[in-house]
Amino acid sequence: LQPFLIGGGVLTFVSMGLAIIPFARRRVLELRSLAARPSGKSVWQRYNLDLFAIALSLVVLFQISQRGFINFSDNEAKLDPLAIVFPVLLLFTGALVLLRILPWLLRLVGWVMTKARSMSFALPGWHLGRNPIPYGRLALLVWLTTGLGAFALTYANTLESSFADRAAFATGADVRIVNEGAGYLEEPPGTVAAAVLRTTGAPRRVTSRQSEVLAVEPTEFAQVVKWRDDFGDSPEATFSALRPDGRPDLGVELPEDTTAFTLDGVVIPRSWADQVALGTRQPNPDMRLLMRVFDARGQVWTMQADQDLVDDEWRTVTVDLTTGLNTNYPNDPVPPLSIHTVWVERSTATGGNVIGGESLLVRSFTAVTASGEVSLDTAFDELTTINGIGRFRDVDADDAVRAFYAAVPEGERTPTSAEREQSPLYADGVAQRWALPGARTRVNPAVPQLRRNPDPIKVLLDVDLASQAGISVGDSATFTVSGLIMEGEMVGIIDEVPSMIDTRTTGKMVTDIDALSAHVNGLASWSFNSALARIEQPGELWIETDDVDAAVRLINAQLPETNPADEVCSIRASEAEVSSRPVQV
Repeated sequence: LQPFLIGGGVLTFVSMGLAIIPFARRRVLELRSLAARPSGKSVWQRYNLDLFAIALSLVVLFQISQRGFINFSDNEAKLDPLAIVFPVLLLFTGALVLLRILPWLLRLVGWVMTKARSMSFALPGWHLGRNPIPYGRLALLVWLTTGLGAFALTYANTLESSFADRAAFATGADVRIVNEGAGYLEEPPGTVAAAVLRTTGAPRRVTSRQSEVLAVEPTEFAQVVKWRDDFGDSPEATFSALRPDGRPDLGVELPEDTTAFTLDGVVIPRSWADQVALGTRQPNPDMRLLMRVFDARGQVWTMQADQDLVDDEWRTVTVDLTTGLNTNYPNDPVPPLSIHTVWVERSTATGGNVIGGESLLVRSFTAVTASGEVSLDTAFDELTTINGIGRFRDVDADDAVRAFYAAVPEGERTPTSAEREQSPLYADGVAQRWALPGARTRVNPAVPQLRRNPDPIKVLLDVDLASQAGISVGDSATFTVSGLIMEGEMVGIIDEVPSMIDTRTTGKMVTDIDALSAHVNGLASWSFNSALARIEQPGELWIETDDVDAAVRLINAQLPETNPADEVCSIRASEAEVSSRPVQV
């Protein structure tokens, strides 16, 4: 900066010196003679260059009003050069117009002054009318000084607003915490927070490059995002299209005070004769019930029953819904809960197989609440069968005892009906039969399961991405998000979204975080006595707060020392970074 100041000072003094040289070479009498004569017209007045400047200013003003200040070309937003030239041209044109009009005004003032009877008014009036040009130079100096001052004031305000807008756009909110699972951290008191999952995806018709994807909860995100009017409609109106009917249906919804889930079940055994024949070679048929559950915060929990379903008796198994197998969440499950997926695995993987063609009888799906038990039999009907599991409703509940006594060992007698009813395998009434496919190991990721099929996701796309995909608002299409293929519907257009500035991607897409999580995280994976499959978690927490430092301290206090935040972005820090960069015009 210092060399520019020195250069500007030198240039100023040189220009002042050059202006004095013509007058310094003239004699005193010659200068007085020139001063006594009325000044002639300047070159720009003789050739009406000021009128040409006015016409040029009007043309430039018309062009700017038609094209705007921002020029979108080559997929890049640039400031129109005419927007920079116009203020300078307007100031120059105004100065020329002032120099043409001012002499007339001064002559008019002088004529009025000569009409006074006092010589003290008449003499200055004659002088103004005879030689008004020198006063025009003073007026020109005042005009340019005023224009420069006005420019400095407006530029300072514009520059400050620019810093704030650029910082807000880069950050997205007052504070943005980036870390694995940061979206599940507790929001500091007195603040509003929103969990955000950032990933990549695109309509399947666009195969060239991936787009940047934000998965958000629309209401919370609209409250924290730093939104400008030129981004489009209000954030509430923009993002509400993602949830026109409320939160997506994530499965069997449980009462808010539910603490456990129970069901009665039995593994349909081999016949008595087969068991005797196989002896110790008989595979262990004990099965463990597992579930994937969504809580109120969108956390995806894997839970398991307290004991196995066995092939020698009907048994009531219980799933504790107040905890889960997951250890990477900062809190326990937050009610109300939704059961999304249900499946069973062998508790002892005989020969590496986690299932092997077993069949089970199950019934009495029940939610245990503080006020009593609530039947879920009807609600469980909305879960559909996936990956080869068969479900048969209203089968006889005594199928287990009949299967066991279908063949008796040689030398044993077939029990009577009364004796069968005394067996632990006997139950009256009806039940569901779950039939598992043949032998599968953990290498095969296709887990037979009952699952709530996720609804198609609703997405907002930017104009370019929608054009490339050939879809418009209201159209259904297939999307690839986080490596998974899913059906979806385009429900709106977005232009700019704060923090979506990844230059490695092309296009922008916003969707609902719960709907996306149901697709990405809802599918069952082999989980009993093994590492849980990775859950796609919201890696960002956006916070609106008046006290940035306090919010950051409270968030960092929730993180373990071994896993500090990957990135902490705040508007204040971003403003400092932006303002430290060279100003580009």
